[in-house]
Amino acid sequence: MLIMEEASWGGCFSYGDNNVVKLNGPNITQLLGENGAGKSSIALIIQEAFFNKNSKGIKKADIPNRLGDGSYWIRVPFTLNGKHYVIQINRKGTLKVKLTENGEDISSHTATETFKTIESLIGMDFKTFVPLIYQSTTEGLSFLTATDTNRKKFLIDLFGLNEYDAYHAIFKEIVSETVTAVARIEGQISSVTTWIKKNEALPDRKDMLPIPEIPNNDELWELKDRISKAKETNKKIEANNKLTEILKSISFDKTLVAQSKEDTSSINVELGALASEIKRLTALINKLEDLDDKCPTCEQDINKSIQVHFVTQAKTQLEEAQSKKAALTKKLAEVTKMNTLITEAKDKQNEWESLYTKVDRTLTKTLEDVHEINERIILIEAELGRKKKIYDSAISNNMEAEKHNSRISVILEQLNEHREELAKVQQRLKTATTELGLLEILKKAFSTNGLVAYKLENLVKDLENVTNNYLGELSDGRFTLQFSVTSDKLNVSLTDDGAEIEVAALSSGELARVNTATLLAIRKLMNSISKTQVNILFLDEVMNVLDEFGKDRLVEVLLQEEGLNTFLVSHGWSHPLLEKITVTKDDGESRLSNGGR
Repeated sequence: MLIMEEASWGGCFSYGDNNVVKLNGPNITQLLGENGAGKSSIALIIQEAFFNKNSKGIKKADIPNRLGDGSYWIRVPFTLNGKHYVIQINRKGTLKVKLTENGEDISSHTATETFKTIESLIGMDFKTFVPLIYQSTTEGLSFLTATDTNRKKFLIDLFGLNEYDAYHAIFKEIVSETVTAVARIEGQISSVTTWIKKNEALPDRKDMLPIPEIPNNDELWELKDRISKAKETNKKIEANNKLTEILKSISFDKTLVAQSKEDTSSINVELGALASEIKRLTALINKLEDLDDKCPTCEQDINKSIQVHFVTQAKTQLEEAQSKKAALTKKLAEVTKMNTLITEAKDKQNEWESLYTKVDRTLTKTLEDVHEINERIILIEAELGRKKKIYDSAISNNMEAEKHNSRISVILEQLNEHREELAKVQQRLKTATTELGLLEILKKAFSTNGLVAYKLENLVKDLENVTNNYLGELSDGRFTLQFSVTSDKLNVSLTDDGAEIEVAALSSGELARVNTATLLAIRKLMNSISKTQVNILFLDEVMNVLDEFGKDRLVEVLLQEEGLNTFLVSHGWSHPLLEKITVTKDDGESRLSNGGR
């Protein structure tokens, strides 16, 4: 249970500094004061402390006391689940919030986050908190006299059931999106199914023809090259043949070629010497034979025998010299002849070798037959044309077949993909349809005729019982209320001593008792269904609409409430036995006395 210990504040809602109200004191405390003195502002101060806002929507700029410096502070200590907390608010230009737990600062970095921490800590939001701590006749009295539809809406808001409307809106939107998604999936299925039916009857594949080898036209190019060079080639062949014939006509003795020529210079020298000797001897013989009886030089007588001897000797020498000369001359002739033969053999060999290098052995001996070559070219071109036609036909056929078969392969692949996609999409449709069914259930469940109606019906029954308990106390058993939920309406039936009457037929005092009982019942039911029970309740001007009997009975009822500290806000009625806090306002500034300070 959340037990507020006290509230202290300064400089806000027309109050001066240092105001303190004990919140966990007597069961009932009266807040007395003139209208506009500031009594109702205490509940607003507590709301500001816990949620940084108030039920009257007063802006932050209008909260500070106009007579002050524009700043204010609020401090509220409370206990919750055995731990002691303190909320401290200071505003001077900017808002600073401090939250401590057992003396330890647990504030967040920002005021907004700290207020979120407080809300999470006490387990209720602002909309739930306000009616738990504050009830006024202004709102309460309109409940029973409101229209049936507005009365139901009031309870839905009060009990926090409007969150179901939010869920209903969410599920409604999700259902709409899911319906769209289902329609989209069904459209996909229809489109894919249509495509499959259109393309599943495939034509047969076309056979591929064997591709013949590409015709070799090397021979054709060779023949055309031969025909273009035939005249020149024939000239070369003729010249080559002539060279070959000349080569055949040249013959030489290879043994002579292998020999070397003999040198004749020594023979010539020796012949020269013999020629000189022969000439000398011939002259000597001639001279000796021409001599008379006396020597022409010395004029001595010549011995004829000696003369004959010398002539014979000289002739013998001459013959020897002539014989040697003849032999040498013959030898010279033989050597010269042999040398000539060797020279001629070598010259013919050189001539043969020179001609041999000029012979082109790659050439045939037969001249090119241009007519025959042209006929061969025509035959080859015809054969090549025939083979090329077969080749081109096969290529064309296979290209068309490949294109046709590729299209079939693509369609088959796409068919498999589309069938797989169809299976997946059908599964998605099944899942989406199942989800849609569940979402429809959730949407219906969170509609006003679903869980809201169910919970409201149960809460209304509890409200009816609690209200009748209070009403029995406040009206001495005269009045009973009955609530019934139908569609979007909350109907109210009222009985007076068992007789059903209209609410409009009640007197003001009777209506005040019925409304007060309803107010207390609403608060008690709200407190019971909230996560955290709060110990304070401000009843603003409730006493003023009750008669004396009703006021006494209300006090008795409130005194019996456990764990509740009620503050009766009033400007004209005072109970002699109750604790009192008086709120006065002088010169525009409110202050507390008689129990408050």
